[in-house]
Amino acid sequence: MAHANVVFLGAGPARPSREKQQGRKYLLLSRTCSGHIITPVSPSEPRPIADVGTFRYHTFPYYDAGSGLVRAAYSFLMIMKRALYLYYVKQERFDVVVSPNALFTGITALWIRALTRSRVIVEVNGNFSAAFDFGVTGSTGVMDRIKARVSRRMIPFVIERSDMVKLLYPEQLRPLNIDERNVRSMVFADYVPVDAFLKSPKWDGRYVLLLGYPWFLKGVDILIKAFNKISPDFPDMRLKIVGWCPEGIEYYERLAGGNPKIELLKPVYYEEVVKLMAGCTLYVLASRTEAMGRVLIEAMASSKPVIASHVDGVPQVVQDGRNGLLFPVGNVDELADKMRRLLSDPEEAGRLGRNGLESVRQRFAEEVYAERYRRMIEETTRRAPGTP
Repeated sequence: MAHANVVFLGAGPARPSREKQQGRKYLLLSRTCSGHIITPVSPSEPRPIADVGTFRYHTFPYYDAGSGLVRAAYSFLMIMKRALYLYYVKQERFDVVVSPNALFTGITALWIRALTRSRVIVEVNGNFSAAFDFGVTGSTGVMDRIKARVSRRMIPFVIERSDMVKLLYPEQLRPLNIDERNVRSMVFADYVPVDAFLKSPKWDGRYVLLLGYPWFLKGVDILIKAFNKISPDFPDMRLKIVGWCPEGIEYYERLAGGNPKIELLKPVYYEEVVKLMAGCTLYVLASRTEAMGRVLIEAMASSKPVIASHVDGVPQVVQDGRNGLLFPVGNVDELADKMRRLLSDPEEAGRLGRNGLESVRQRFAEEVYAERYRRMIEETTRRAPGTP
C-alpha cells in the first residue's frame, strides 16, 4: 500500500491526559500512513497536545454553550476551516477522512470528501438504537426524543454514503434499518492501549470493579443489587464503582443501602484506571447496551477474570466459559450466582484470567489493531470515492 494521507476528525473535547494513551495508536499507524488530527480540546485542560509520529494535531477550543445543534454547527465550521486550509493553502493531499461517528462529524467528513476528492471511513462505536431507547437515565424527555429522531435519520444517511464503515460486531447496523448490501464494512475492535495494562504490576486488592458512564447504561444498579446478595458471604470483598453519574448518585446510594463495602467514586485519570484494574479481584460489566466494552479488554490484559452481560458486541470479546462469563442482561440473580462462583473458586477465576490474557495477545493487541486498520485504509483507497 502506498503511504496514505489520513485525516482523523475528533468529536468530543480531546484531553492531553487521554491523548497521551491514544498516542501509541498514531505511532503504530505512522508506519504506513501520515496525516492530521483535527479535534476540539477541553477548555479545562488548555495545554497543547503534542504531535505524534507522522500525525499533526490541529486543535480548537471546545464550545460547550448553547444547544447541541449550535455546538455541532460550531465544530463543523471549525473542522471545515482547518481541513480546507490544509488542502487548498498548504496543498495537502487527503486520501482518507475518518469520522469517529455517523453523526455530525460524519456529515462533516462527507463535506470534506466532496471538496477534496478523498474517501470517507465512518466508525460506528455504539448501539445507537438501544442508546436512544434507554436515554441516559432510562427515561427520555422531549429533547431526547427529538435528538433520537434526527439521529435515526442522519446515521443511515451518513453510513450509506461512506466509502467504508468500521463496525465492532457484525449485527451492529441491523437496528438502524439500513440496507447492508449497499454498505462496505470491516469488523474489528477499537484501539485499546493494552500495553499499559500488560506491564502494570498485579495484585489482589479484594474488590470487584466496574468503570464507566453513564451508570444506568452500564448497569450499575444491577451490579449493586447483585453484590448486596453475595456481600454477607464475602466479608472482606468490596465493590468499587468508578465514573461519571449524570443521572445523579443519590439513587445508587439508596440502592447500596448503607453497605460500607460499596464505594461510589468519581472519574479518575487513565493512569489510575490502570492501577484499579491491576488491583481488582474480579471485573464486572453489567451493561444494558454495549457495542464492545473496552474495559473488558483492559481487565483481560490485567489477567483478571471478567463477567459481562450478554448484549450487543460483548460476545465478540467474552467467550462464555473460556475467557470470562456471560449473564442475561438485567438478571440480578444470575449475575450474583456467577460472582459467587468465581469469588469462591480461585482456580476457575485464575483459568479465566489466563485465557483472557491470551485472548488479548492474540486478538486485541495493539499490533493486531494497527494491521487491521492498515488493511481497512488500503481497501478504502482501492475504490473510487463514493462507489459501493
